[in-house]
Amino acid sequence: MSDILDKILAVKREEVAAARKAEPLEVMREAAELAPPPRDFVGAIRAKLAADQPAVIAEIKKASPSKGVIRPDFRPAEIAASYERGGAACLSVLTDRQFFQGAPEYLREARDACALPVLRKDFMIDPYQVYEARAMGADCILLIVAAFATGPLTPAPLTPALSPKGRGGGKANITGHERSVIPPRPSGERGRGEGPFDLDKMKELEDIALQLGMAVLVESHDAAELEAALQLKTPLIGINNRNLRSFEVSLQTTLDLLPRIFGPSPYPALQEGAGAITTPSSHWGEGAPPTPSSHWGEGAPPTPSPLRGEGRGEGNHATAAAQRIVITESGILAPADVALMRRNGVHAFLVGEAFMRAAEPGQELARLFAG
Repeated sequence: MSDILDKILAVKREEVAAARKAEPLEVMREAAELAPPPRDFVGAIRAKLAADQPAVIAEIKKASPSKGVIRPDFRPAEIAASYERGGAACLSVLTDRQFFQGAPEYLREARDACALPVLRKDFMIDPYQVYEARAMGADCILLIVAAFATGPLTPAPLTPALSPKGRGGGKANITGHERSVIPPRPSGERGRGEGPFDLDKMKELEDIALQLGMAVLVESHDAAELEAALQLKTPLIGINNRNLRSFEVSLQTTLDLLPRIFGPSPYPALQEGAGAITTPSSHWGEGAPPTPSSHWGEGAPPTPSPLRGEGRGEGNHATAAAQRIVITESGILAPADVALMRRNGVHAFLVGEAFMRAAEPGQELARLFAG
């Protein structure tokens, strides 16, 4: 997958260069600023969670590099309307042409056919693409941490994320613990900076999106990527269960990474392949009754609120963690998968392929999340 990712990113750089020549950055920025106001992507997810319902980002995807064409009869507007009827919180629309057979037109068609907020699913590496996303009507962008690696992709093993204060040598103090330090990767052709990922570039793209009123979903696949993702302001933390190197999918990836976001659980540890937390609560805060929220922090559940101001505030990491929304991606194929995630406090999902292969995507969504 790292080779495929490198190829995709090389193509993206060429696409951005060509687009800048055809339509300068200043023109695209003006188009983005003049676009109609974005829909509240984070608010739509929080509203579902507040109602104790799963928040589903339903994906509109025609094809993928690994599976080829998934849905030959591809009609984005009809699919979007079906998803809305099926109870989706938001949409995700592939706009990459060469590898996923997507297009910006598909996003426009899908958004015009419903009232749901829409994520532009693409490989974002340049400010130009962020302005382009808003100009085409996107309400949220995706930042894939692996796309900002400064060297070869070498996923870190899932070692314990937190150590007692003063023993791990980490920097970020989170509720009396310190994060373990993840060593930097050697500098390479894919990114800049001294660390394993180009955080400056990620933050630059996020800041532009927030200034335009869009949300940001930051996606990670392993512990090192998650560490980088948690440096951003966005509350939307995507965990992709697909291994970047083998293409194997394991829901245990999400379960193993949860303590790195919310801190260690006071309940029995997650068991390999089982996810056996014995409490019905969806959070790990002490003393509070179970809530329908998707976070495990302390205090009252969050209310639907604007994106601005949320995230990793200076000196207030516990509050930031409480506002995080974990979105599990890939491998959600059966009601049992949904139940496993919800048992462990994960109530937000990004699902595509399971729906795209169904005759009526919205009906399949409703069936999968009926429990």
